[in-house]
Amino acid sequence: GKMDLALEFMEYAKNEALEEIFSSPIMTSMFAFSTRYQNCVPRNISYRATLYKHFMHILALREIEKNDEFLSDTNSIHKLKKCWQDISWIMYHYRIKLVLLHVSELEYQLIQKGHTKSIIRQAIIGLVNINEKSNEVTSLLHETMLEYLLASYGIQQMLAAGDELNIFMECNLASDVSAFVKEIWKQLEYNELDI
Repeated sequence: GKMDLALEFMEYAKNEALEEIFSSPIMTSMFAFSTRYQNCVPRNISYRATLYKHFMHILALREIEKNDEFLSDTNSIHKLKKCWQDISWIMYHYRIKLVLLHVSELEYQLIQKGHTKSIIRQAIIGLVNINEKSNEVTSLLHETMLEYLLASYGIQQMLAAGDELNIFMECNLASDVSAFVKEIWKQLEYNELDI
C-alpha cells in the first residue's frame, strides 16, 4: 500500500553508493524496516556503522511504543539503548570466558548495573535470542549488532576516561565495525573485562 515509498526506496538503492548495505540481505532488511517505520528513506545512512546506529534508534522507538509505561518518560529510549549496550558487554564477557549465560544471570547483572526490571524485560524481548529449552542467551537479534554495541560502549568508556586514542578509533568505526571492536579489546587490560 506504500507504492510511492517503495519506488523512492528502489531509486535510492540504485543511485547511491551503498553496495555494502544493499549486498547484504540482513542490512537491506534493516534499511527497509527503517524506511517503512519512518515512512521516508533515511538518507543519512551511507555505511554499515551509520545503518546500525540508525536501526538501533528505530528499534528502540518501536520497543518504547509497545509499552505505555515508557511513553511518559522522555529518557526511555536512552535507557533502553544503554541497557542493550550493557547486554552486549555482559554477553561478550561470558563468551571470552567460554561460560554459558542464562537469562536469569543476565537479568541479575543488569539489575546490578542499575536498570529497572521493566527496561530489562523490554530490552531482552526486543533484542536478545534465548534458547527456550535451556533458557540460555544465545545471541542478539543480529550478531553484528553485538559488535556495534560493543564498539559504541567502548567509545563511551574511552571518552569518559579522556583516552586520546578514541579519535582514531571513532574513524575506524565508520568503515569497519568488526576491526574497531578488535581494536578496543587490544587497548583494554584483560582484568577490565572481568565481571
